[in-house]
Amino acid sequence: ARAAAEAEEHQRKAARAAAEAGDRESQLEAEIEKLRSATSLADQAEGTVRADMQALQEQVEAMRSKFAELQQTERDALLKASNLQAEVDSWKRTFYDQQCRYEAKIS
Repeated sequence: ARAAAEAEEHQRKAARAAAEAGDRESQLEAEIEKLRSATSLADQAEGTVRADMQALQEQVEAMRSKFAELQQTERDALLKASNLQAEVDSWKRTFYDQQCRYEAKIS
């Protein structure tokens, strides 16, 4: 009778341990699934970030190109302004020379 009671006690403990192990296994499987889901979301976010970075790099390159064009336009405009100023100065000298000759003639 005593051996049977001990065997029954061991059987209950084994059944309880098996149930606890099953519960723990279920918990671990749920944690693994959460981690898989989080990993999937992280992968998606990484892909989005990479695509955004690529788009930003393309925008930066376009801005650099536009800035270089604007710098060239500025240099061209400054050169043209300088040439126009030289032409104005030349016309002023010509006008002054002619005015001096005219005044010399009438004096």
